[in-house]
Amino acid sequence: MELSSFVNLHNLKHLQSINIELIGHTEITSISVQYLGRKLTENWHHLQTLTIDFRSCSNITDEAVEAITVVISRNLTKLQSLKLYFIDCRKITDKSLKILGKQIGCNLIRIQELSISVTASRFISDDGISIFAHSICRPLSLSLQHLTLNFSTCWRISDSTTETLIKAILKHLTKLQKLTLAFVECGDLTNETIKALETQLTKIKPNLQEITLNFKWCSAVTSIYKNSLKKALAFIPRVLII
Repeated sequence: MELSSFVNLHNLKHLQSINIELIGHTEITSISVQYLGRKLTENWHHLQTLTIDFRSCSNITDEAVEAITVVISRNLTKLQSLKLYFIDCRKITDKSLKILGKQIGCNLIRIQELSISVTASRFISDDGISIFAHSICRPLSLSLQHLTLNFSTCWRISDSTTETLIKAILKHLTKLQKLTLAFVECGDLTNETIKALETQLTKIKPNLQEITLNFKWCSAVTSIYKNSLKKALAFIPRVLII
């Protein structure tokens, strides 16, 4: 099915906020994503808020991620909020994370709110997340206020990755007000992740107003350690640890 059947773009040129939902359309491929990218840049150069949900689009690949990300980063440079959901897109690999990090970090320096979800892929590893973190955190240090990263059910993520991620966030994103990290059912994570988070967060004591950490169904992450972390983060006004 053509993307033109989902969104009628040419009549909406004055919009500053767009939410595109393509949930469950298995026929969407890199070619149709390129079409969407072209339409976005033809009509909305001044767009400030963009959300695209590719949830359960099973044929989305690294090539599709690159196609949409490159177009967005090169042409929609006035974006202040970007949310890209690749939930249950199982063909995506570390290459997509590297592309996302590079393109967002290089060009979207006005971003105040960033939400990236890449879940349920056995091809996402420590390497991809580490490169992604370092690619976005330094360039966005002066603008980013809200950050959400969801790597749930990516089973190759280890404790070292979560530590690398939080270190990069705390080192560079000093203006961050709200942080959400989701690692639901990441089976290789243990209490070492919770200990590293507690060490880093209490050491730096960032100016966060809200933090959400989701380790639901991580069997080796125990309630005792999560409760300890929550108590240690009492200096943050709103804390939710699952």
